Amino acid sequence: MAMYQRWGISHRPISLLGYILDASLVVFSLSIAVAIDANSHSASDTLIGIFPYAATIFLLRDWLARNFR
Repeated sequence: MAMYQRWGISHRPISLLGYILDASLVVFSLSIAVAIDANSHSASDTLIGIFPYAATIFLLRDWLARNFR
């Protein structure tokens, strides 16, 4: 089942499931960012706290896009 199509150096969703997956990853990323920002004292604290989650989510999406196209 094709969910993504190669688009430059990235992938774009081409099916409803791909769009739902992308939307859920964005919502998850925003909820993580808000939770981390609530306990941070500076911008660098926020960025350092968000980085591991954002990098993992980006790599998960890239892996899914490469395997389901």
